[in-house]
Amino acid sequence: VEELLDDPSIEVVLNLTVPRAPAPVTLAAIEKGKHTFLEKPLAISRDGATLVGQSGSLAFRWTSAGGMQSLGLLAGQNSAVAHAVNAAGSIVVGGSDGSESGSAFRWTAPTGIQPLPMLPGSQREVAFAVNGDGASIGGESFFLQSGSRAVVWKNGQVYDLRELFVDQGINMQSWLLDRVFDLSADGRTAVGIGRFNGQPRGWIITSLARLLLLL
Repeated sequence: VEELLDDPSIEVVLNLTVPRAPAPVTLAAIEKGKHTFLEKPLAISRDGATLVGQSGSLAFRWTSAGGMQSLGLLAGQNSAVAHAVNAAGSIVVGGSDGSESGSAFRWTAPTGIQPLPMLPGSQREVAFAVNGDGASIGGESFFLQSGSRAVVWKNGQVYDLRELFVDQGINMQSWLLDRVFDLSADGRTAVGIGRFNGQPRGWIITSLARLLLLL
């Protein structure tokens, strides 16, 4: 990195390092007098051709063919983050925030950025995962009084994941599901975080609706 920054022919630095590591490179580039742009790529398509993340306060989609593309903002919101992209790179999901509320979003080129449905009474929602074909989305819904709930979106509807299990007669008394972090390509398996008997735990839910404690 130092050799590159010392090269006088390099005038602009686009920092695409992982979210935990951009500061040293960015500061070094600024100190060398380079025009510096900091981006946070958070997810990549299956073929590696599409990156999504956050640039400044805006969600972005990057492709080798088209370069950087802002995904815009939802009405009344002032920032957005793209957290996941489907296998083909055509569907992007994430969260958009305002001063008093926030909404999960789904983006495609034909529709642009669109809000996802919210659970009644939810203050903020964020989408963190999307399956391979973009039909299933997972994330988190936040309530001021009760905290976080893991949610899934499918067929234009939002579902409280824990309540889905309760409705199926599964005993969830010891479990609180806080967030869906990722979905398998076929959308039948989800992983996330929650609490078991009040203790933080990771979980995995399979197509057979089994909830396993990750030790």
